[in-house]
Amino acid sequence: MKKLLVMMALALVPMLSFGQSIYSRSGSYEGKVDSNGKIYDRSGSYKGEVRSNGYIYDRSGSYRGKISSGSYYDRSGSYCGKITSDGKVYDRGGSYKGEVRSDGSVYDRGGSYCGKAQGVPRATAAALLFFDLLMP
Repeated sequence: MKKLLVMMALALVPMLSFGQSIYSRSGSYEGKVDSNGKIYDRSGSYKGEVRSNGYIYDRSGSYRGKISSGSYYDRSGSYCGKITSDGKVYDRGGSYKGEVRSDGSVYDRGGSYCGKAQGVPRATAAALLFFDLLMP
């Protein structure tokens, strides 16, 4: 579920005004995104953050990528994919990867439930689950 935490990191900046927990498909606590965009795993270890300018940094402070207008970019500036206004997530080639529903439920491309990030912005959830921008 590290992947779930990582994908939560990329967020639309205005949506990072609260802290919420992230749960696995079995309901186990996996971590949280706090009100400042900092991401913590289940043991409370700092994993990285999404800054107010949309830039993502890992735990060592290294730049990992950014989100801009629903599009995700890696550290080299290459386009990774996007999230639509209805929560559907697509990779760089336009293939459907999954979705983040309005209640925070996350589903993979096959429709299987992956976990829940209730109260976490959709773009943040998609970033952590589908694009791995905070994974070393």
